[in-house]
Amino acid sequence: MASENRKYVKMPIDLDEVKVPYAFNKTKREVFCFAIGIACGLPMFYFSIKIFGVSSIGITMSVVTFFLFAAPAIFIGTYRKNGIFLEQKIRRWFEFRKKTRKKLYVSRNVSEYVFLQKERSLLKRKLRQGGGE
Repeated sequence: MASENRKYVKMPIDLDEVKVPYAFNKTKREVFCFAIGIACGLPMFYFSIKIFGVSSIGITMSVVTFFLFAAPAIFIGTYRKNGIFLEQKIRRWFEFRKKTRKKLYVSRNVSEYVFLQKERSLLKRKLRQGGGE
């Protein structure tokens, strides 16, 4: 009866996927990137309020401006696909594009293929005749 009340916790297969929350159930990386996003967005919000005014449209435009300046940092902090963060993916893409590749020209020697084909057919004939002696 005691065994029926047991509760099991599912463990992930790869322990590298486990995220340790730092603050507000976010990792240190996410908190840091949110702080950078807010630090970039707030000055632009106050600056755009001076430009657009305090009307409903002006505040809406200021919030959109805040979002446009904060979103890249927040997106960089939260995006992760296949264990690779966005800046790592961008860095690898640039390294791949910058790398020079050698383009090899391989010519096909037709006479060599004809020679190999003749040898194969000769061996097949010997094997069919019995023994290849």
